[in-house]
Amino acid sequence: MRRLFFATALTMTLAAAAFGVAEEQKLPVIMVTDISGLDPIGSNVVAWEGVKQAAVEYSCPVSVTTSEDEEDYAANVNEAAGKAKIVVTVGTTMVDAVKRAAAANSATYFVHVGDKIDGYTNVVSYGFKEEESGFLAGVVSGLYTRTGKAAVVVNETNANSGRYEAGFAAGVKSVSASAGKSVSVVRIDAGEVRPVSGGSIALQATGSGCDVAAMLADVVGGYALTELRESPGIRIVWGDVDRKLKPDGIVLANTVKRPDVAVFEGIKSAVDLAWEPGYKELGYREGAITLENEGIDASLGADGLGMLEAAKGLLARGEIVVPTRKEDVVEWGAAGVGYKR
Repeated sequence: MRRLFFATALTMTLAAAAFGVAEEQKLPVIMVTDISGLDPIGSNVVAWEGVKQAAVEYSCPVSVTTSEDEEDYAANVNEAAGKAKIVVTVGTTMVDAVKRAAAANSATYFVHVGDKIDGYTNVVSYGFKEEESGFLAGVVSGLYTRTGKAAVVVNETNANSGRYEAGFAAGVKSVSASAGKSVSVVRIDAGEVRPVSGGSIALQATGSGCDVAAMLADVVGGYALTELRESPGIRIVWGDVDRKLKPDGIVLANTVKRPDVAVFEGIKSAVDLAWEPGYKELGYREGAITLENEGIDASLGADGLGMLEAAKGLLARGEIVVPTRKEDVVEWGAAGVGYKR
């Protein structure tokens, strides 16, 4: 049935004195996972880092409940709500359980990552500005390509794919304008590739004249990266929650989503009595989307690296709004990296 693992080492009694945290601020936190648990390559384990950060900074007693069966989700979340002041969940499969528990436990705070949950005064939910991940991937791809063609891999069945594709097109457009470089976007639909694999994606990309392809792991599946690494003539701009994936010559850069940032923000708002329920989207400016691009200067050159840093700076300062729909890209921008509406 259900398994409960207590992270007693994270109940930082000494940290309370070090950080001056008041006793009443030590709000117990329980994270409830789906059946994947704290899989080392999934979103849950990254979100757990945000919980652990709260344990250190606020001396919150924290633990994690791993669900062994999908039928346990509702019971596990409701049980956690009866034991903790803050309950953390991640992913679409947990949404119904959160809604039920929130309605039944009005004095408990719920922090959910990955889906929009509205209409509850005790629930805050977080999503990510996928268009900003796409924008950064488009800038990197546009600056790198030697053939003048950059591929973006999409999937119509994935909710994040359209926003990522729009951002990618905007990033490529900004490079075309600011670098005086003509770059076209080649769209590859992963849903039409049978089977969906890195090898077949690479064949479509190189067959279309592309030497770089950008994609999200949750669009193509993480296994595709292994096959793409073995495909000659293609470089990859990856997108995942795994911060440990570093550029290596084949992978030019990795746009990283940070569930831990969202989780910590939600817990912090409860502890600091600054709770604002509803749905919030986080992006590069909030540190919830980052770009791992160590060593990319060898591929982009000094000028290209300067343009990439300029694009990152515009996002960090909130000076641009990246379009979320492809049809908006045509009218988007003026000249230079990081167009303004």
